[in-house]
Amino acid sequence: MKLTMPNFKQYKEHEWFGRLIILLLFIVAAYLLAHLIEKINYDGESSYEYSRLDEGQKSHLNKLYFDTASLNALYGNLHQKADSPRSVPCCTITDYSKLHNKALDYIVIQLNHKIYPPQFDTLRKYLKSSSPMEGFTLLTETRFKLQSNFWLVGPAVYWEIVFWSWFGVLSSIIFNLALIGLKRTTDPQNPATEFDSSEIPHQIAKMLYAPLCTLIIVFGYNFFQNQNVVDIDSSKGVIVFAFIGGFYSSRLVAFLDRLKELVLPSSSTSIVQSRVNTPTTTTSTTAAEIQNLKVKVSLDPSVTEVEKEAILKAGIKDVKLILEDKITKEKIIATNPSGDNPVEFTIPKIKVGTYIISANWMKEIEQDFILLTAATEQEIRNADKPIDVLMKVVAG
Repeated sequence: MKLTMPNFKQYKEHEWFGRLIILLLFIVAAYLLAHLIEKINYDGESSYEYSRLDEGQKSHLNKLYFDTASLNALYGNLHQKADSPRSVPCCTITDYSKLHNKALDYIVIQLNHKIYPPQFDTLRKYLKSSSPMEGFTLLTETRFKLQSNFWLVGPAVYWEIVFWSWFGVLSSIIFNLALIGLKRTTDPQNPATEFDSSEIPHQIAKMLYAPLCTLIIVFGYNFFQNQNVVDIDSSKGVIVFAFIGGFYSSRLVAFLDRLKELVLPSSSTSIVQSRVNTPTTTTSTTAAEIQNLKVKVSLDPSVTEVEKEAILKAGIKDVKLILEDKITKEKIIATNPSGDNPVEFTIPKIKVGTYIISANWMKEIEQDFILLTAATEQEIRNADKPIDVLMKVVAG
C-alpha cells in the first residue's frame, strides 16, 4: 500500500484554523485524562513538586529556635545566671522534641499541608535526636516534596514537558493565523496578510521537533547541573520553559545550531579561528572567577567581655560559613579554617557576583547554649582584600 501525503495546498485558512483548534482541544483532553488516570491508578505518585523555604520562613525558624522570648513561651520562663553570657537556650532545656514539633507544625502550615507523608515522617524521626542547630540547618536546607497538580517528580516530568511544548507550538501557530486575519482587515494589499498553505508542513514539523528540542535542552541542563537526568529542581519553571520553547521553537533550533559549533566543531581549524577572532570571550570567562578569596570571621564589638572570654575559651574555629549566590542560589560551604578570632577561610574558586554570606556558631558553655550569628550581603568582584564577617551573640 502506497502512503500519500495530504495535499495541504487545498486547505483553506478557516479549515486549517479549525483543525488546529480541534487538535489543541484533543491534546488538552489527553493531558487531563492522563493526569486523572495517574491519580486513580497510581495514587498520584508523580503529582509532586519540589520547594524550599524562602528567606522569610527561614528567618521565622531562626527566631523560633534561638529567640529566648519564643523559648520562654514554649518552655516557660528560662532563668539565667547574672554573670553568664546571653545564651539561647538556657540549661533547663534537655528535651527539644516540643521545639522541633513546633517548627514542623509551622512548616506544614506554610506549605499548606502538602508535604509528601513519607518525607515528613523521616524528618520527624531524624529531629527526635537532633540539637536545635541541627534541626534548624536540616529544615532550612531541605528540599520539600509537595503535592501538585503537575507531574514534576520522577520520569513523568518529561511527559509534562512534551505536553506543554505542544501547547506552546499550537498556541504560536493559532496566534500567527489570527494575526494574519487581523492585519488583512487593516491592510488588504499587504502580501504578508495572505494565508500561505505551503507553510502547513513546516507548522506540522514544529509540532514534532519542538518537544524533542525542549527535552534535549532540559536533559543537558539537568545532567550537567546535577549529574542526574531524572531529578529536576526547577519545579514549575520547567513548565514555563517548555511552553516558551514550544511557542518560540525556531529559536530553540537556532540555539542548538550555535551549540553544535562548541560540541561538534567541523575541524580543528575552525576552533583555532574561533579563538583568534574572539579573544575577549576567553578573557571574560577567566575574569568571571576569583581565586583564593579570603573571608575573616570574628566577634562583633558589641560582644561583652564576659561573653568574649567564654566564647574564645571554647574556640570559634568550628564556625559554619556559607556563601550563597543571590541570583543562582548556589551555595559554597567554606572548609579548612585557620586561626581563632579571626577565623580565616580561603575560598579556592568563586564566581563574580553578589552573595549572601552567613556565619553560625553554637556551643554549650557551662550548661548554657551560646549562639553567634552573622548575615551580610556582599558584592564580590576581586580578591584584593579579605571580607570581614562579624558575628553577634543572639540576644537573650
